[in-house]
Amino acid sequence: MTCRRGRVRARVLVQVLALFVLGAGPAWSQPVDEAGDPAPSPDEDWPAGLPIAQVSLLAPRGGLPRENLEPLLRVRQGGVLAPDLVRQDIRSLMRAGAFAAVEVDAEPWLAFDDDGEPIDAVRVIYRVYPAPRIDRIRVEVADRAARRVVEASHGLDRGETFFLARDGPEVSRRVRAALIAAGWPDATVDLEVVDVGENLREIRVRAEPGTPRRLDGVVLAADLPLDERRLRRELRRLGIRVGDRIPTAAEGDARALVQRMLAEQGYHDARVTLLFSPAEQGERLAILGEPGPRLEAIATGPGAPHGDRLLHVTGLSDGGRLTPGAIDDATASLRRWLQRRGFYGAQVRARVIRSGDDAVVAFDIDRGPRHRVAGYDIEGAEVLDDSTIRAALEEAAPESLGRRVVVDDDLPAAARALTELYRGQGRLEADVEIGAAVSGRPRWMWPVGRRVPLRVSVRIDEGVGSRLLSLDIRGADPDTAERVQALRGRLVGQPYRPGEIDALRQELVEELRERGYIDADATLRTTMVGDDAVVLIDFQPGEQVRLRSITIQGNQRTRRSVIARELAVEVGQPIRPSDLERTRQRLYDLDLFQAVTLDLIGTDPRSRDLIVEVEERPSIFLQVGGGVATDRGIAARGQLAHRNIAGRGQSLSLVGQGGYTWLGDTWRVDLDNPTWKLSVRYEAPNVPARRQRLVTELLLNDVLQERSWRVFASGFRVGLGNPIGTRDELYLSYGVGWRRLDDIDPGALVAGDPWLAALGLAGVDDPLPDDIHASRLQTGPSLALVVDHRDSPIDPRRGWRTSSLLDVDDGLLSDTVSVRAETRIEGLVALGAWSLSLSGHGGIGWAAGPGTTLPVEDRFVLGGSGSLRGFRPGTVSPANEVPRVEVDLPAALEPLVRDSALVDSPTRWVPTGGDSLVAASVELRAPLSALGLGDFDSTWLVGFVDAGRVGFIDPDPAPTSVVEGRDPPLRYGVGGGLRIATPVGPIAALVGANPARLEERSEPSWVLHFTLGDL
Repeated sequence: MTCRRGRVRARVLVQVLALFVLGAGPAWSQPVDEAGDPAPSPDEDWPAGLPIAQVSLLAPRGGLPRENLEPLLRVRQGGVLAPDLVRQDIRSLMRAGAFAAVEVDAEPWLAFDDDGEPIDAVRVIYRVYPAPRIDRIRVEVADRAARRVVEASHGLDRGETFFLARDGPEVSRRVRAALIAAGWPDATVDLEVVDVGENLREIRVRAEPGTPRRLDGVVLAADLPLDERRLRRELRRLGIRVGDRIPTAAEGDARALVQRMLAEQGYHDARVTLLFSPAEQGERLAILGEPGPRLEAIATGPGAPHGDRLLHVTGLSDGGRLTPGAIDDATASLRRWLQRRGFYGAQVRARVIRSGDDAVVAFDIDRGPRHRVAGYDIEGAEVLDDSTIRAALEEAAPESLGRRVVVDDDLPAAARALTELYRGQGRLEADVEIGAAVSGRPRWMWPVGRRVPLRVSVRIDEGVGSRLLSLDIRGADPDTAERVQALRGRLVGQPYRPGEIDALRQELVEELRERGYIDADATLRTTMVGDDAVVLIDFQPGEQVRLRSITIQGNQRTRRSVIARELAVEVGQPIRPSDLERTRQRLYDLDLFQAVTLDLIGTDPRSRDLIVEVEERPSIFLQVGGGVATDRGIAARGQLAHRNIAGRGQSLSLVGQGGYTWLGDTWRVDLDNPTWKLSVRYEAPNVPARRQRLVTELLLNDVLQERSWRVFASGFRVGLGNPIGTRDELYLSYGVGWRRLDDIDPGALVAGDPWLAALGLAGVDDPLPDDIHASRLQTGPSLALVVDHRDSPIDPRRGWRTSSLLDVDDGLLSDTVSVRAETRIEGLVALGAWSLSLSGHGGIGWAAGPGTTLPVEDRFVLGGSGSLRGFRPGTVSPANEVPRVEVDLPAALEPLVRDSALVDSPTRWVPTGGDSLVAASVELRAPLSALGLGDFDSTWLVGFVDAGRVGFIDPDPAPTSVVEGRDPPLRYGVGGGLRIATPVGPIAALVGANPARLEERSEPSWVLHFTLGDL
């Protein structure tokens, strides 16, 4: 039997258009072949309506992606052939596979009906032809400098599809434009495509830069009042140098430079002309022009701006004629600038002093006292409470009322914003007037000091309130109708609030979309009946859309299973926007992709196909960093990592750090004792179960160090991370560690310290051996808990975070059993632009057996930039008083050993640490921009109060200060400083004071803490 229409072939050669490559949407476009001619569309002479006996997807020349594309096809066996479905399949294949061409054959075939009788049918064959992809790029340019320009501008990358007819002209244009801009005006570019394998191409970019434009010299007109040496220096900084090429942007850059230099001298209306003329060695640049009249501005009075800032504030740097109107505008701008800095009553008077065409504008400023908003006098408010009105005004004028200052020009905008808020509450005729601020008597206002209080007058005419007479819906599904019915009793008959009704409309639409009606929308139709409103919400829900198939693209190294495991969507289920967003976030959280695109394709109103396209990050990366800190010395750090081993998303990282500590309490580096550490970390996410992570870590030569001891730690640990929230995690691990005592002051040892036995000592009174090196093994589990409720993990402004750590030495390979627990909690409170940081720190330790305590490196201490900042690092703890060792030292070394005792005292105090700790800190942070210094928005002024105590719960250790009761019940410190965010890392300079220092322990009155970078 033959098909009634015979065999019909529709060959669709489709150029890989940007519409499909970039995923611009599933809209049908007439396909074209590579020459640009329309290709036949499967609309006519097709056996439409015949049953489909078989569907095949073939790639005669290879090139099918690893991902199976057959689930994308809507033409299925057992269905009926429809040209519209074929067109959808072509679009889907082009989008998912980026093919050069798709060929569709509909061949006569046989099928059998339910009675077993043969019937006419068709076999549909899709043949796909892969697009050529770039295997390598070769740049052929003789000139080395031009070669660098070509390499930076061609924009090609390995793995991309490339058609010479389509992409070649744009690449040539881009490269030639870059060469012209770099100074080769006669450059020519040619592209050649070489077949180097199956569907692989080598792109050869050949360029002939030609003769470059070169600068022979610079001539400055005598009538331009410029410093020629400075001009030439600034031109060189712009890359305009004698003997070098002349870039296209040189003329504009040089003109802008000359105009800026003239403006610095008061010539704001200068006319500048640049001429390039032929010369012996290239082209000569002549800078000509007329400076025009000179305008200077000066300001007198405390706090007056000067120089460029004054010109910028007043707007005089913009040029133009110096008319009375321009002077008035400049005066108003200067007064507005002063008001923004809190000088509400500032007076500004302007005088113009002319000398021929030149002029000097002198501003006499009487800024008066600083003012600050103390409150608002609100009249006529019933619908909104005072706190809501105040918040609305401060949000509408964040740079003035939001910072508790008044700027007259900002008040009208604040009044309009409050009026709109009332209209959103149904008060359509509301009117708001903000009157002039009223000053009071100067008084102290926390936290800024003595200020003149201002009361801002707000008069409100709320008008007649509108009521909601009825709330009807149309086109809603039963769930939405039930939801609206439940809300009617709360809304109908109440004041009509347009903003609330619109928010309800949007909420209902979002609920519809979350039930799978992803194309849902709704329109508000409001009819006013007198002062009241009749509202109709007209829904256009569309069809519930289900997910038909999932295709993953772009994963060259990452296994499909790694990506599929993170998908929050399921084939056959309704498509929910929240599931798509959760999928996107999960894929980004893998840290494997720098871009993730989720594209729903298809025109069927009841189903869509999802294409998940990822752009992988480099598998291997290197990071370097370092810093300087008064507590820790100088260190450099590097990390080499592979983030996607075997395509499984597992990472292996090697981290190394090296540096030097300070010598005693001096700023001299201890070059004789460099420190280093090395760690190897392997992390397997979603092992052994989803969202868990298996971590193994090898640590070598980590330095644990305080003022009186140094211990090197190495070990191996295996851990399992278990998330218990969005940013909360419980981490359980077990480790084997080896610790080596490198140096110790005998005064740091206490009774029961495990190092006594390791050193072969019977007690703390025994002298140390000549070779004090000793080691211990330590094994046991560790439990860490992190709970993060801050608004942002990167730049938090409010919220709190707590971290707790429990370490156990189980005695499996040692004679000691101990437990050490520590917890920290940090809270942030936003106070407008200011912030308040509250932190607490607690710890406790216990060792099994009588007369046994924690080893010295596990005991708690306070002091330094991370805790009590009025003390030296590690000095807040119980201490032993021990005899001074008399040693004859060279004069150059004598200052370096005065760090722990008075020179004339026969004894000295050595911190021992303790088995319990409690500490708290309060820090107030104010950005300098909030204090009127707008140019320092990345600098914070901080003030802090620290308090804490370290002691022994176990009575056996008995250091001298505990036995004699010389430890104060609480140590505290106060101070302040600056924190600065810079591109090279944070900078902190803090000074902590110790109001109750212990003279006998040589505690300083104040301590400077400086940090640059991250250590």
